[in-house]
Amino acid sequence: MRRLVRTLNENASAFTLALLALFLLGGLLYSHHLGNTLRFLPDEREYLTLADNLATTGRYTLDGTTPTAYRPPGYVFFLALFRILGAPVWVLRLANVALFAATLWGLSIWLARDASPLAGLLAAGIAGVYVVLFFTAGTLYPQTLAACLLLWSLYGLSAPSARTGWGLFAGALFGWAVLSVPLLGVVLPVALLWGWRFRIPWSRLAAFTVTASLLLALWSARNYRVFGAFVFVSTNGGENFLVGNNENTTPNGGTTIDISRYREAASGLDEISRDRYYRSQAWGYIRRHPASALRLYTLKVLTYFHYRNDLVTTSEASALRDLVMLFTYAPLLLLAVWRIASARRFPLRPLDWLWGSIYLASAFATAFFFPRIRFRLPFDYFLIGFDAAFLARWLEIRLLSAPGEENAL
Repeated sequence: MRRLVRTLNENASAFTLALLALFLLGGLLYSHHLGNTLRFLPDEREYLTLADNLATTGRYTLDGTTPTAYRPPGYVFFLALFRILGAPVWVLRLANVALFAATLWGLSIWLARDASPLAGLLAAGIAGVYVVLFFTAGTLYPQTLAACLLLWSLYGLSAPSARTGWGLFAGALFGWAVLSVPLLGVVLPVALLWGWRFRIPWSRLAAFTVTASLLLALWSARNYRVFGAFVFVSTNGGENFLVGNNENTTPNGGTTIDISRYREAASGLDEISRDRYYRSQAWGYIRRHPASALRLYTLKVLTYFHYRNDLVTTSEASALRDLVMLFTYAPLLLLAVWRIASARRFPLRPLDWLWGSIYLASAFATAFFFPRIRFRLPFDYFLIGFDAAFLARWLEIRLLSAPGEENAL
């Protein structure tokens, strides 16, 4: 075992690249096998329709004429680049797999930089075993792109360099990530607080914030010009807020929750008014039932760490998939608990504080709406990194340290 760990540590980069090559090859076969059929409706269809209309007409519209802001634009622009070149759906899936590999590469070199090469290799291996990440890369959902942008953004923000350019780079990627998945905005205060605590140059933090804010402001200005009203990224926030806060909501129900009576009442409203109506109804429920809403919120925070969700697309649900999720996600949580319980012997490092804080903040932010495994995936990379850094540290002390050094901490 000692020889194996030493070999892995000394050749971590080569083994990591080999794993990434396998993921890409597997992604090619998987994408080609899935073909051009869309499985998760209406989400995949709407993202693709928006991308096609953007590529052919230059308009952000679902019906070809009426402007919309219902879906966040970040992933749509990514898809449109490929559709302009005539890429079929299976190639879009392959592009997602490439993003998955790029995320793992970023995670591994970040760990190699701030923890150890072995930690980077372990993170890539754990992510490969956590198959939901690979599975999601085969869908036309924005989480894979958002995860890649977010991870590389924070990698740049934390770079051991005084150059302000890192802040511009990180801010541009972060702004694009939020334009893809608005929930990622919760990372901004966490990253700034962490940067202040661990003395990231203030100029870089300022460049990061201003650049990200500028990208968001540009899209908000487009929305204001089109709709005459302020819209932060998209107009489906009110609907998601209502789905997660009404008399029928359950902690794990998600989009299976019946809000048909609200949809009927809002059927004659325009997009902006409908979003406001949904939001007002959700707030009305919370004000009328504060105790129930608080209990529901608490349960949703806990459900964030669940291994399964109720699905609208019932054909994609199966007991086997639930078991796979249980036996791949539960160990990640248990290892994280072990790491926190071992904090006295293995003090938390700056990277641990950043990744752990992001993961916890994401649970509390998601619970304002409703928890879904898909929503959690961009943050799961940080849980994997958190675990891999600890596991590598533990293995190095137990197996690679000289006699007596294992008790140094």
